[in-house]
Amino acid sequence: MADLNLVHRGVDRAVLEELVKRGDDLTTVRQTLVFFLRRKSDARDGELVFNPLAAELVARGWTIHSLHADGISGEAQRLVDPASTNNLSTEMEALAAEFGVNYDGWECAIMGEKK
Repeated sequence: MADLNLVHRGVDRAVLEELVKRGDDLTTVRQTLVFFLRRKSDARDGELVFNPLAAELVARGWTIHSLHADGISGEAQRLVDPASTNNLSTEMEALAAEFGVNYDGWECAIMGEKK
């Protein structure tokens, strides 16, 4: 069993705890989505905010799930074990800072729910 105490962000740990509670195997690759939102103070046109971020996500192996004036989400097949989750959040927080947007977290498919 994965040591969830190794997960840096409380919100990430909460998601992983829920997956484990449902009987999921955190070492299973699954559909994962990441979300970014416009900062309230950002007056730039939506294309100027999110098109460069979309290009960077694609370059890193993500596909664009949703793109609109106030946000973007990327989709990829990823692991969600503690180390991978820490890496994901660190990477996405750095992208948010680089592109001047807010990282709004991630979600993933449940792969092994108990019956």
